[in-house]
Amino acid sequence: MKNKKIALIILLIILVIIGFKYKDFNLIFATEKEKNEIKESIYINTDVRSFKPLSYTESMLGFNGDNAKILVFDISKDDYESNNLHYSDESIGALAYGTNKEDMGDYYKCKIKLDNIDTAKDYENLRPFSIVNLILESLYIICIVIILVNIFMNVKKSKIVVIVATSIIVLLFSCFFYSNYTRYIKNRELDNSSNDYSFLKAKQSQEVHNIDEEKNDQSNINNKSQDITQKILSNQVVHLGIINNIDDKYIYYSDSDSKNFYFEKELFSYINGRICKNMTLSDVKVGDYIHPFEKQILVYRNLSGEELNQELLYNLTLTEDERIYSVNSISIEEINIENGNTAIVKISYGDIIGDDLTNERFSTLVEFNSNTKYYSKGNNINSVNDLEIAKGNINSILLKKDSINKKSPAIVLEFESTDN
Repeated sequence: MKNKKIALIILLIILVIIGFKYKDFNLIFATEKEKNEIKESIYINTDVRSFKPLSYTESMLGFNGDNAKILVFDISKDDYESNNLHYSDESIGALAYGTNKEDMGDYYKCKIKLDNIDTAKDYENLRPFSIVNLILESLYIICIVIILVNIFMNVKKSKIVVIVATSIIVLLFSCFFYSNYTRYIKNRELDNSSNDYSFLKAKQSQEVHNIDEEKNDQSNINNKSQDITQKILSNQVVHLGIINNIDDKYIYYSDSDSKNFYFEKELFSYINGRICKNMTLSDVKVGDYIHPFEKQILVYRNLSGEELNQELLYNLTLTEDERIYSVNSISIEEINIENGNTAIVKISYGDIIGDDLTNERFSTLVEFNSNTKYYSKGNNINSVNDLEIAKGNINSILLKKDSINKKSPAIVLEFESTDN
């Protein structure tokens, strides 16, 4: 009799230990549908097969609804990286306080502490109150009760039945009460903080998946783009536009009507469209404006301020043979005639490609003198005395290269305009 009691006590201890450990494996019976719901809750792709949920535990710290929610799962290292599970306080926002991962060799064991407010999915799906779990827990309680009764044999059989039945009822009632109470707390929190909830959800969705969303958006653009490589090689007229992506093989860009195009980047040479000098492919950046031209690519760099001004000034020094396109938005602001042959003139100008990249305008002083050559359609512009007539009708100005960027006005070598 004594040995039987010792054996029952040992069995009781074993069952208690199993009970404490069981909470670490209460999701191992999850169905595929339940697994997918859990994946979606923590933003893991549903086609990830290495994901194995182990447990979900929730401890009620107080009747104010403050719960500690812990989800534990296994996942392969490759899937861990591809699903961007590097959670942190800043990146995960309201979804989790962080992820602890344990290196298990071929996979990670991850533990996520979930937030009090459900911001991703309904975490009710994670609660381990399935029929299988409920049966196991009921059998567990019954076994413990039977063992305790057998240890104390003086208890009548009728009382044993009452104790077992009472234990089952208490267990079922506890599960029902806990499930409904926590659901009530959650709904109360969401009702009281719906604005915060919406904000946190939006913020979390933006921050956690920002990189993936950008990749998806860019992928959508790339998939809808038209390949114009052969059109450029055959010198056909194609659209101009701003580069929005560069990958290992292609350059992608959009025109002013938001139509998307791409071409094989290694097949072409690149020229700075403003200063007409060769560029390396590494100098071509997202945001630059491109113009496929005579089987090559003109690039107008996305510049502003003094950098842009210097390229435009340099363009004004290029002869007709040197330049491809010239600054064509020149206007005369002020004219100061010093004598019959010399005038100091303030001109203003904008980008060659108009306002496709910027609407900035710049101004500089230039000097017209006796060496300046004048060209006009009706030969009515021949000297500084005729400049007033040429206001607003300027075609081009050629400046002397070594005269720009100096304290004195740049020298005008040639001036071309239409007649009024």
